[in-house]
Amino acid sequence: GINAEYGIDLANMFAYPVVMSQIPGNSPSGYYTYYYDCAGHRTPCGPGVAVCQRDMSGPVTYAAGGAAEKALWFTNSFNPVGVSFLKISYPSTFLRQATVTVSLGSGPAKLVAHGEQVTEQYDFSMNVPCQDYVKCGEGEGE
Repeated sequence: GINAEYGIDLANMFAYPVVMSQIPGNSPSGYYTYYYDCAGHRTPCGPGVAVCQRDMSGPVTYAAGGAAEKALWFTNSFNPVGVSFLKISYPSTFLRQATVTVSLGSGPAKLVAHGEQVTEQYDFSMNVPCQDYVKCGEGEGE
């Protein structure tokens, strides 16, 4: 984990890269395939790219989200016990940015692409099972 007492270990959450296909977007084909790798080195875009975007009509790829080590992490609480979600923003080239909103709850680990915004913002949501978050919800009445 990231922290011995409180942490989310994304490294073991999925088989990377996570591939999401047939996502509507502003491409010649009208659809993209996205590849996500929390470490930023297992996508078709090459090293230093956490979120890779590929037009379904050809081999052209775009770095939709940059290097994992430059990611910005935001949360709803400074107290790790009260954390119910995280937002991980991966800035990329020029104005491109991908944001993964990580929700802590029940159910299986899952990553969903929400498509491309006209501002070249790429949004994704990830569910992380509560049991994989050490001390998840403790003190919150859960």
